Amino acid sequence: MSGFLRVERTGAVATIWIDRQAKMNTMTVAMRNEFPGIFAGLDADASVRAVVVRGAGGKAFSAGGDVSEFLTLAPADLELWGDTLTSAERCRKPVIAAVDGYTMGAGLELAVACDFRIATRRSEFSGPAHLGRRSGGVGAHHPGRAERWAGRGRGRARGRARRAAAARAPHAEAGLEPRG
Repeated sequence: MSGFLRVERTGAVATIWIDRQAKMNTMTVAMRNEFPGIFAGLDADASVRAVVVRGAGGKAFSAGGDVSEFLTLAPADLELWGDTLTSAERCRKPVIAAVDGYTMGAGLELAVACDFRIATRRSEFSGPAHLGRRSGGVGAHHPGRAERWAGRGRGRARGRARRAAAARAPHAEAGLEPRG
């Protein structure tokens, strides 16, 4: 692994940690390319019953892709990205995005590809920046999915609606850890 993604297991639950805290958990190309193998491995493991995806550090689930790296790539290289984050959709086990903090661009695409999303009240969401190039991710393959999940609206009102919908999760007030 790249060193920025790690898998921890507690009983039948596997947690994938995005851990690039110095860069708000932004994802490099290498990190994105690891997701299909990680999800396939967890899917094939009979001892895993559920998968949780989290961002380390408490500031961001993922602030998106590493734009400085992204801008150095040829457009043809970016076309291959579509299946990296959508690999969460192909996992036959329930995949939960445990969102705490900023969730932007590729981070939002990954969260939307999960079966469930649970977010803290302080979480904020923003779609991918195209920077003149096609992202190739969830927004490109499922343009209505993010809108259905987040709702319609403009600017800050849309952000408030997204946070309000996400905060209705049972554990939102106490953070992401179950009570009990």
